[in-house]
Amino acid sequence: MALKKARNGEKAVVCIVSEEQTYKPTLLQLQFEQQIKCEEQQTRANIVVENIQVRYNKSFIPELRKLMATFPTYNIFVDELVLPEIGQHPQVAADLEQIVQEVEQSATSRYLW
Repeated sequence: MALKKARNGEKAVVCIVSEEQTYKPTLLQLQFEQQIKCEEQQTRANIVVENIQVRYNKSFIPELRKLMATFPTYNIFVDELVLPEIGQHPQVAADLEQIVQEVEQSATSRYLW
């Protein structure tokens, strides 16, 4: 979907959330970066691949918010993600719901996928 948006002239960020101890890019990230290299220049200009690294058992939400602030008009695609321990899932879900509401209410026509 991110490539489809980029091909249609929309800006997109593909976000990979991994643990801080993961020093190498994930296979998904490598595959996606390789796929982007095969695209036309215009499409490549519309898409960014970012890796958010979080400490074990910490929420990725603050880093996701920073990424969204850095790319305020881009569609955000979270394609791979490491969740904190299960006890934190209700808070992560609530935080994501709040972000979705903020995106829906913003003046930009971007999406969080």
